[in-house]
Amino acid sequence: MDIEIQDEGVRILERIRAEEEVEQIVKQRLLSKEKDWREEEGLISWQDRIYVPPNCKLRREIIHLHHNTRESGHPSRYKTAELILWSYWWPRIHTDVRRYVDGCDLCQRTKTIRAKPRGMLAPNRIPSHPWQCISVDLITELPTS
Repeated sequence: MDIEIQDEGVRILERIRAEEEVEQIVKQRLLSKEKDWREEEGLISWQDRIYVPPNCKLRREIIHLHHNTRESGHPSRYKTAELILWSYWWPRIHTDVRRYVDGCDLCQRTKTIRAKPRGMLAPNRIPSHPWQCISVDLITELPTS
């Protein structure tokens, strides 16, 4: 199983090298030669983390690799982001991870509900005479007909 993950990591690195599109802010940082940014062997890195180009499919695959595998065990969005940030980086990474984890089917089905249990439903009392109890249902923002 560990060999499969290593092969997947190598395949992702090759796909990152093949990408040509780079976000404008990353281009500016590279051109200004900021100390944490470098480009080596076709990979851009920031603080020794590999920059992932703006390819949604590639970024989603990296999140999947760090969230859905048996070894990672569907961690929370913060732990998933931490696992990814050990090796990779891209702008707005936390937003992408939050969207992915919030939409994960298995996480939604097994998530612990931390809210207090709701009270029991109680039927309304039957009125003893007409007009004792009046209720109104307001329907708003209907389209014009």
